[in-house]
Amino acid sequence: MMRHASLLSVLTAAVGLAVPCVGEAAPAAKPKPEAKPAPKPASKPAAKTAQPKKKVSKKRGETKKNDEEEEEYQWTVGLTGGGNFANIGGESLGGVDGVETNMNAGFNVGLLVLYNLASFADVEFGLGYSTKGYSTEFENKDAARTMVTTVDDTFSYIEIPIGIRLNYPAGSIRPYLSAGVYAGILTGSERARTIETEYLSGMGPCPTVANPSAMANACSSTETIEVPGASGFDFGFKAQLGAEFDVTESFGVFAGIGYSRSFTDPLDETDTGGSTEAASSAQTPAEGEMPADPMDETAGGTDTGSTATGNKNTAQAHSVIQAVGGLFYQF
Repeated sequence: MMRHASLLSVLTAAVGLAVPCVGEAAPAAKPKPEAKPAPKPASKPAAKTAQPKKKVSKKRGETKKNDEEEEEYQWTVGLTGGGNFANIGGESLGGVDGVETNMNAGFNVGLLVLYNLASFADVEFGLGYSTKGYSTEFENKDAARTMVTTVDDTFSYIEIPIGIRLNYPAGSIRPYLSAGVYAGILTGSERARTIETEYLSGMGPCPTVANPSAMANACSSTETIEVPGASGFDFGFKAQLGAEFDVTESFGVFAGIGYSRSFTDPLDETDTGGSTEAASSAQTPAEGEMPADPMDETAGGTDTGSTATGNKNTAQAHSVIQAVGGLFYQF
């Protein structure tokens, strides 16, 4: 009996631990975290319509700022002008040793056109007018008198240059160097010859066209004719160093110094006597009294290496130093 009572007590205690007492609330269960909604995939932006690259007109010497700008090849036109300081070089003038030539002043004007290839390079061409030549001075002296002859030869050409101009991209001031060739067509020539005569003692004949029997201690006579045997074509190379200066976005000025030299002879060696006749018919009375000089193809008594037609064995080339300047417009 007692064994059954003990077993009952144990069962009762076990049930009391397992089942909470009536009226007591069971402990609340911990809330489960709410499930986060899955993120929606981001919508792709609508495809942009492809825009053509914008062409931007830029000053020569600038570079592209970004990929949306496309360099536009650019034209530049300008007016040029300046001075020529010319001479000739090569064999002795007229085939006579000892006859030296001196520099002669002339001028150049023209139209300049540049086509922009890159930020640092342009094709250069144009159309111009240029005068160049040389002068000589030599003396004839005998027991009675001294005669000094001065000859100025001037040639005028229409020239077409073409070359490359390289410039340093330095903003509004751009140094440049250009080099190329030119072709020229002769439009005219002039020889001005002056003979100054001085008698060493007393007076002598100094005839002129106006007064053929004039007598004086000293006198001067001048004639102007076309250059005998002037070649009708000129071809050579030229180079120039200078700088461009921007005044506004499109307008600017430039200045430089250049050098050119011809590959051709300004005197045509194939001339067949027309120059001799021209020189003879243009003689003034004063020249009939003077000794022979190397520039006179009709004078006798001097062996100048001339042929039977009166030509001289010349091999000359124009050599010209140029000072140039001008203005230009870019577009």
